[in-house]
Amino acid sequence: MLIFFTYGYSFSENDEHISRRIGEGKCPALYVGIYGDINSPANKRVVEKVEAIKSMRSKRYKLEVKYFDAETAKVWG
Repeated sequence: MLIFFTYGYSFSENDEHISRRIGEGKCPALYVGIYGDINSPANKRVVEKVEAIKSMRSKRYKLEVKYFDAETAKVWG
């Protein structure tokens, strides 16, 4: 299974072209790194953006989204 991970990606307007490609794509799983409280205003905005990406998908290529604690991820080893 192909999985797409985001780490340090804010889903901002500057990166809309990447978000659009994820939404239009076929990758079945997206893991989103969240720094701090998921209920903080900044993270709520990220969740809203991710939900918008999910809604772009057709029923045939659903997108499963999981959030992970970016502060504890050991991405660089």
